[in-house]
This record gives sequence, C-alpha cells and structure tokens, in this order.
Amino acid sequence: PKHADSHHNKGNALYAGRRFSEAVGPYTTAVTLAPTDGETYFRLGNTYDKLSQHSAAAASARRGHA
Repeated sequence: PKHADSHHNKGNALYAGRRFSEAVGPYTTAVTLAPTDGETYFRLGNTYDKLSQHSAAAASARRGHA
C-alpha cells in the first residue's frame, strides 16, 4: 500500500497541474497495487471525466464503490 500511495500522490500532483492524461498512469498503477482504495478510483474517475472519457469515468466510479 505505501508504494501505491506514492503513485496516488504523483497522480494528484499531475492532476493539480492540469496534466490529466499524464495522471491516468500513476492512478491506474495505484489501483492495481491497492485495488480496494476507493479514493484513488474516485480520483481516476475525475481524471477520465476531465479527458471527456465519460464511460471510463463511470467504470472507475463503480469500482470505487464496490
């Protein structure tokens, strides 16, 4: 989980810098390493939404609530 946190934090930094397409990778890695982390799924979903990838955003949101 700690390794997942570093990827989550990198995704947050990229998202904050409006580098949405670059933030997808770290968030995806984080949820792979910590598949029960609802917050990261939420942030990944928001990132997909910013990229107008609404079906991916919805899928991420569903996984975050599972």
